[in-house]
Amino acid sequence: MTTAETSTAAARFLADAKRPSVRLDSYNRYVLPDPMTGKERAWTRATTWAGAVKETWALSRWSRRMAAHGLAMRPDLIASIAVDVSTFGAGQFDDRDCKPLDEAIVQAQGHAGATSAATLGTVMHRYTEQLDSTGEFPEVVPPPLDRDLAAYATTMERHHFTPVAVERIVCVPELGVAGTLDRVLSRGDAYIGDLKTGAKITYGWGEIAVQLALYAHASFMWDEDRWEPMRPVDQQRAVVMHVPIGSGRCDLYWVDIAAGWETANRLCGPVREWRTRRDLATKIDGEDSWAPSPPAAGATTGASPDATARSGASAARPGNERTEWLSARLQALAPSERGRFLVGQRWPEGVTIKPPWTSEDIDRLASVLEGIERDIEAPFGPNDPTHELPEAPRIAVEPIERVPAWDVADDGVQAPDDDVATLTTYLSFFNDAQRATLLRWNQEAKREQRAFDLPMTRRTWACARAAMGCAAHLGDDDRTSRALTYVVGGWGEHWTVGVVLGSLNLPQAEALADLADGYAAGDEQARMIIDPI
Repeated sequence: MTTAETSTAAARFLADAKRPSVRLDSYNRYVLPDPMTGKERAWTRATTWAGAVKETWALSRWSRRMAAHGLAMRPDLIASIAVDVSTFGAGQFDDRDCKPLDEAIVQAQGHAGATSAATLGTVMHRYTEQLDSTGEFPEVVPPPLDRDLAAYATTMERHHFTPVAVERIVCVPELGVAGTLDRVLSRGDAYIGDLKTGAKITYGWGEIAVQLALYAHASFMWDEDRWEPMRPVDQQRAVVMHVPIGSGRCDLYWVDIAAGWETANRLCGPVREWRTRRDLATKIDGEDSWAPSPPAAGATTGASPDATARSGASAARPGNERTEWLSARLQALAPSERGRFLVGQRWPEGVTIKPPWTSEDIDRLASVLEGIERDIEAPFGPNDPTHELPEAPRIAVEPIERVPAWDVADDGVQAPDDDVATLTTYLSFFNDAQRATLLRWNQEAKREQRAFDLPMTRRTWACARAAMGCAAHLGDDDRTSRALTYVVGGWGEHWTVGVVLGSLNLPQAEALADLADGYAAGDEQARMIIDPI
């Protein structure tokens, strides 16, 4: 079968195997409800977010070469382009005029085989999806894709990677990012897996690391018509399955997604924000004139007029010091995932995201940041530059005990699948508020390596069952913390509910679940423990 015949067969396969649709907006972004509010919103794609660090030099060279190759084979397209150039003049195109030219270039690239490679890559994704979803080879796979698919299956089996989730939409709410991961792979631990089919991926590792890090740090996974908690995966490394089309081989790579996550937060976000800036240049009026200001009485005369003007402009900007002070506090919160989330959640209504801010805006923002810094136990920064306060004496501070001191007694025995399925069924009856509470508790526990989600041992299953009972019957942190205090025999000043839930041993978890059930059933002793008079 020729390459053209293979491409045609592949296109037919795609047309016959359509996916369930998810609504997209005009920018090709997913339109899905916010997991917390339930309101529909557009989500920036993970590939778009990662594209902030994309290496485009090699790709642009390849694209130009394919266009030149196609034009050499299609004199009719050269004639079409020549007419447009003669009509508008070389280099005089704007976006409204470029459509015929753009279409001619796309046709030229397609004639050279660029679109064929993309189609075959998409089809390879679909074939591997069918294989990993059903465990069976598709009935008809045209060459050379049959060899590629066989190499993929053999390599994954040899390295003992088993797919446990295939082609799922996930989201990172704090960044407003969503994307479709290729795989969640199991090999003892769970890992994000991603299939690549291009001939070379040498220039793409930076972008790939960011993209897979976003998937690994997702909080939710879309399940047809609603969000469910994301299954936990390794957040240090992910797997790339590289199957160059027509090669008959599959190479596996570990990818450092810990570095990718750091880049996603510290570089991609600021770069995307920088690209939206529209206030960096101001047109100088043609009648604008400049003359140096006379020196003030008693001033020295050594400074240049430019320096004097710059100094005067800076001094004329009210609140500049406070703006820089506030910006530094925001930047200090940026590395904290919870800090970024709380900033977005508590941002004062009516205050713009970027400066300039009025003095009133700065006062409101400072009050918000003070609360967030206290909640996440962030170090205090410099004082407000408008307040001259004496430096506080340094005193030794005992380390804050955020996690219960006892070791978690876990024998590592996996919970039976039927028991896990029972919890999943139980979760399906939760309303949005109960789901949000349960997710928040698990995220608190996850930050301290005491999560109570998949994969589950017998102990973490009992913790999850107890947490579900508390979310369903007690409903808030106050009641749940009183129940936990009774079960564990005390409460640390800086503990959080989620961390303690994830720290329970098996008897404690069972006792907590019974206490929550008893409260719901109206048991008098449970009521006295949880709602003391």
